[in-house]
Amino acid sequence: MSEKTARLLILGMSLLTLGNWFYARNAKAAPQLAFGQPACRSFVPTEWGDYKGSSEHYGLVFQANDGTLRFLTNIPCETTPQIALEIHRGSPPN
Repeated sequence: MSEKTARLLILGMSLLTLGNWFYARNAKAAPQLAFGQPACRSFVPTEWGDYKGSSEHYGLVFQANDGTLRFLTNIPCETTPQIALEIHRGSPPN
C-alpha cells in the first residue's frame, strides 16, 4: 500500500469517528419506563368523590359527597372505568 493511500485511509477513518461522535452527542433518547412507573393511566370523574381504599376482592372504592360508594374492578387503560358496584344511601325507590 502506498503512503498516499494509507494517509487517505487514516483520514477517512478519522472523519468517520468524528462524525459518529457528533451524531452520538446530539442523539436524544426517549424516556423509558422504569420500575414503579405506570404502564397506563385511567381517569375517574371528580363527581365520584374521594378515594377511600382498595381490596383484592372488591377493587378500588370512591365515596361521593352524598354517601354513594362506587367500586371499580378491571380498570382499563386511557378511559373511564366501568362501575362494578354502586351503593346509595337511603331507602330504595318504590
